[in-house]
Amino acid sequence: MAESKDNILNRTIRSTYISSIISTSLVLFLLGMLGILLLQAYRVKNYVKENHLITIYLQPNLAEADVQAFLTELKQNEAVRTTKYISKEEAAANLQEEIGDDFVTFLGYNPLSACVDVYFKADYVDNSMIDHFKNVMKLKKQVKEVQAQQSLVEQINKNLESISLVVLIVSCILGFIAVILINNTIRLTLYSKRMIIRSMQLVGATKSFIYKPFLTKSIITGIISAIIAALLLLTFVVLLKKYYSDLIVVNDLQLWSTVVGGLILFGVLLSLICTFFAVGKWLDKPADKVF
Repeated sequence: MAESKDNILNRTIRSTYISSIISTSLVLFLLGMLGILLLQAYRVKNYVKENHLITIYLQPNLAEADVQAFLTELKQNEAVRTTKYISKEEAAANLQEEIGDDFVTFLGYNPLSACVDVYFKADYVDNSMIDHFKNVMKLKKQVKEVQAQQSLVEQINKNLESISLVVLIVSCILGFIAVILINNTIRLTLYSKRMIIRSMQLVGATKSFIYKPFLTKSIITGIISAIIAALLLLTFVVLLKKYYSDLIVVNDLQLWSTVVGGLILFGVLLSLICTFFAVGKWLDKPADKVF
């Protein structure tokens, strides 16, 4: 009979532990999805900014040395990510391909100017920086004209700020819910072990001795839950990629290492903190409240 009760107790503890891992894994899975969304939103924001085009049209009949000196100066500008020089001939060939007509032969000369396409680093893409850059470029002897779609820059920044705010609010809400769910799961798990804690107290165990196994198990639970959540995330993203082929997170090692590392850190810290307070609650309860 005693053996049967022990078996029942062991099964109960085991099932409670498994349910704790599953619950924590599902919460971390949701947080991981949000983390991927945040990282992707940040990358999309930078991608859009870094692909905003500023075109500098050069003076006609510039010497090659002047062109190269100007390109070198541009590359040394801290705001510039990359540049692309387009000669008069290349510009004419590109336009002829677009309109399907040999306008150079028709006109008898090439009316286009050589130009340089300039792409800024994401942190420098705002109207004030672009205005400053344009004013500086207009003073250069090699420059004829500078063009930039600044209204588009302003609209991009506004839209990205709105999206970032929405994602941040959702992140805070889900993070709060995650803390509550994991905390409640751990408290329920510790409730089933309150008698064990009380027995350890009765035989004279110190608080640090009682805390140690529970905190150690909480670390293991956090790590296992984070790994399960990461595997679920990877499976979900792989399945999603079949329907949305532009999703680029599957082979992104840096993104996945960030997400998995964040899940493990969050899972372990939250499990440790919740376990610490949950155990402390039963340590401080009087005997009649425990039973």
